[in-house]
Amino acid sequence: KIHMEKNNLGTTMSALQAKVAGLIDPIWNEFLDYHYSAAFFHDVLKLFGKHIRQAHPDLEARLGRPLESLTVAPRPSGIDADVLIDCQFGINTPVSSPSRVRGFHLDSPKKLYNALLYMRAEEDDSDGGDLQICRFHDQPQFHKVTAPDDAVEVVDHVRYEANAFAFMVNSPAALHGVSSRMPTPHLRRYINFLAELREPIFDLSPYQIGAAA
Repeated sequence: KIHMEKNNLGTTMSALQAKVAGLIDPIWNEFLDYHYSAAFFHDVLKLFGKHIRQAHPDLEARLGRPLESLTVAPRPSGIDADVLIDCQFGINTPVSSPSRVRGFHLDSPKKLYNALLYMRAEEDDSDGGDLQICRFHDQPQFHKVTAPDDAVEVVDHVRYEANAFAFMVNSPAALHGVSSRMPTPHLRRYINFLAELREPIFDLSPYQIGAAA
């Protein structure tokens, strides 16, 4: 259940689960079949495999095989595989007072990548909700995966607009956030693509606020 009265609340739903439940038009079937397939994961590797290996040069050695040899399954299916992929419908609810749906953060250390496809409606004339690309002023600092505002600077952004797409190789350097949204009756709409492994790809414990030196 989506609480539309909540201010700027973020929520996602697995597109596969939405399909099984009969909640979406069959026109989406071909789109979903591809984005839940091993073929899609291998196409991602063709485009971004070099960047994944640069971010995690020891990953394949730890896994004991090339990324292209990993088994792949849809995350909602419960099938056991090396890589679990998902395609989610995401929204942020209407805004009654200016706010950020989420502050500066990293994605789960289990995620290999995350990608966003913005689905802004034609009638949406709201301000804000852009993806912010960030870095730390100095050393990384985290509370779990969230970074304090005063430790971060925004260096670039991807505007929230129809068909804008952003792909992020997940690593301790993949810091990002969402800019404040101004009051609006419109939903912020997007599709989220991700792949995650069974175990964390990197360790944030040395960067946790309050961790022993």
